[in-house]
Amino acid sequence: MPENMNITDITINDWSKLHSLTRINNEIVSYIDTEDGDNTILFLHDFGTNSYSFYKQLQELQYEYRIVIPDLIGFGFSNKPRNYYFSILDQAQMIIKLLEKLEINSVTVVSQGYGTSVLLEIIAEIQNLNSKIINLNFTNIVLLNGSLTIEVLKSSSSNDLINNTMNTKFNQIGYSYQIFEKNFNLALQQPSKVTTNDIRILWSLMSVNSGQRYLQFVDYTILERKQFAKKWIGALKNTRTNVLIVWGESDVTNNKKLADKLHQIVEGSELKLIESCGHFPSLEQPEILNGILEEITKEQILINM
Repeated sequence: MPENMNITDITINDWSKLHSLTRINNEIVSYIDTEDGDNTILFLHDFGTNSYSFYKQLQELQYEYRIVIPDLIGFGFSNKPRNYYFSILDQAQMIIKLLEKLEINSVTVVSQGYGTSVLLEIIAEIQNLNSKIINLNFTNIVLLNGSLTIEVLKSSSSNDLINNTMNTKFNQIGYSYQIFEKNFNLALQQPSKVTTNDIRILWSLMSVNSGQRYLQFVDYTILERKQFAKKWIGALKNTRTNVLIVWGESDVTNNKKLADKLHQIVEGSELKLIESCGHFPSLEQPEILNGILEEITKEQILINM
């Protein structure tokens, strides 16, 4: 992102110019790669959002780190299948191959919700196949609000999860910009921290190539996350990577109890709560999140010296 560009001036055209395109497994993947930097940070967005969720991290961290932010298939500028669901397992393979193409084998990863499921499928693959086959090492894992909330709700049946309020909202946000804006603001503790322009760009990116249609696959997403919950949580428990849980403590969508539960499940993990923050720390409290990322990456450098 150009240094002289004010964050309130960003347009969808500006955002598209930062992206590159590549073909992986017959799908066009759109991604940002700043290319420069000794340490790399990979960002994986949630379902119903896109790479723009992390534009404030890109703006502040790009001068010190190599930043990679893909649009997962079905979102942003990447391909948006209309007649089939591109599974979380497929998304994981896509990310592995993208990192291979970019010749990245060591990375700090920041993920939220659906993006965390993709991440944990990658970790499970590495643990399963042996790291010699997949030459990829995660130096830090940062989980944001919404990470594994479906997977840790063992008492809920698949039907209950599919019919819950959150799923209803996922289906609704594709109906119109007004509904999208209303539900997005409800997920925020401080709506004033996220501009109307931000919400319009997030909506526009979802709308590229009729992307709202991909939201119809939310039921498959929920079933898949429930189906592989044991494997993914097991992979997270078995990882030797530093796991940091960062949670907006005023999130009404995924409350603090879920953060506490995730913290208990992942032994050795660290939990950081952000005050006056809802579901999107990357947008509501970017200074705090950016500071956390700088801190853990510098700590990792000291460990490796």
